[in-house]
Amino acid sequence: MNIRRTFVLLAVAALFLVTGCIVDERMFWSPDGQRAAVRVPEGLCLVDTNGNLSAPLISDVTFAAWLPDGRGLVVLRRLSATNWHEISRLISPEERAPVEALAVGLPGLISGILDAASNDVSVIEEKFFKPLKLDIGVGFVAGLICLRDTQPDTFRKLLGRVKGTEQFEKELTDAGNAIVQEISVLRLDGNKLAGQPVVLERTLAELREPRPSPSAAAVAFARDDVLTVMPLDGSTNRVAVSDKVTGSYGWTPDGKALVFAARLSEKWDQGTINLAHIQQRVVIGTNGEPIEGDALLLGTGAFAFTPRVRSLPDGRVLFASQPVQLPAGANSESEARFYIVDPGKANAAPIAIPSEPGALPADLAAFALSSDGRYVAIAESGSDVIALMEIASGHVDVASPKRGARNRTMPAWRGSDELYFAALPETGAKRPEWIRWRKGATPQVISGRWPDTAVQDLVEGQK
Repeated sequence: MNIRRTFVLLAVAALFLVTGCIVDERMFWSPDGQRAAVRVPEGLCLVDTNGNLSAPLISDVTFAAWLPDGRGLVVLRRLSATNWHEISRLISPEERAPVEALAVGLPGLISGILDAASNDVSVIEEKFFKPLKLDIGVGFVAGLICLRDTQPDTFRKLLGRVKGTEQFEKELTDAGNAIVQEISVLRLDGNKLAGQPVVLERTLAELREPRPSPSAAAVAFARDDVLTVMPLDGSTNRVAVSDKVTGSYGWTPDGKALVFAARLSEKWDQGTINLAHIQQRVVIGTNGEPIEGDALLLGTGAFAFTPRVRSLPDGRVLFASQPVQLPAGANSESEARFYIVDPGKANAAPIAIPSEPGALPADLAAFALSSDGRYVAIAESGSDVIALMEIASGHVDVASPKRGARNRTMPAWRGSDELYFAALPETGAKRPEWIRWRKGATPQVISGRWPDTAVQDLVEGQK
């Protein structure tokens, strides 16, 4: 599972990591379809169409996307850093200064909270964080690490008031190992790195999904909730596209605009219905430079899951949501559907793709679009079924049946007719595999020679 957000639930004693039932992207096919980058616990590897797995290129990768020429990748990494000295070397002075200032004031804050809670850390969340709606994240964790390493005597004295000291220190160390995030460009020479990675962004902020433009030397990524576009050479002329972006976004086929979901509320509330605008915005100028271009509102979606927005090859935009009719809103019990909207038509509204009742999974957060835009492969998080829907008709087939686990890996298309997904190869199997699927052909395991560690987390809950 990926770490989605780090909270401190007691100013000094109960840090925990909130992880969700996320279906992750782990396989990324190159533009020519000759090889894929695949994430395994040891790092980012390359695999060919015969399933031959390379040695890891680089470690700590949580996302990857190919450059349009297929000769390199943009990757997102979580960098290991176990102490403040290491963290401070990785981040900019602009980020370092406020963390160090926070560490100076933390002892008084922590002491006051512990006094008010009578040193009972189990009540701190209910007494303080929930009533005050505090969302204490990675910056606070960095402040704790800075306090621990720059004021060790003060830190030990405060820690002595807290039960479960050893566990807290372990959790604090684990948080530090995933605290600094980096976007960098990897150039390849065959199956090896060609030189050192070129760092584009390194920060304590939450980074997501760096995706290069298909046509311009630019990359889009989310920094916290801000969708941003910057040049691939790392220069500073970046633009902010939206400050409330939620979920996964995509480029238009011409590589000039982005399609995305922008929430209407200040916070995304997991476990309920959230409204978001589906938008398209031009972000690349005539000379290939990032610009703050025109924005186009395509519709409103109601989401019981994280949004995912994609452009079809013909320019139409695809997303999935609950049915919504404003101002009445949406019902969480309504069946989610896929919708298509055409930005090229004036006043166009999203049109539901017709599917038989109950044919689609309840959770449509994780879907992969074939390169020709004819099919979506769906991996719902609540089971291990891989479903396939034809966009033109809404007809749904099952590519991989239920076998007693839960999906944690996004399907990946190689071209328009070859799908790769993670699943148990048969009911009762202990080891999940990467499987190649073609319509009308017998599915094939391609990861059979890979070490167990490379496949062990592809699904969850297998018996």
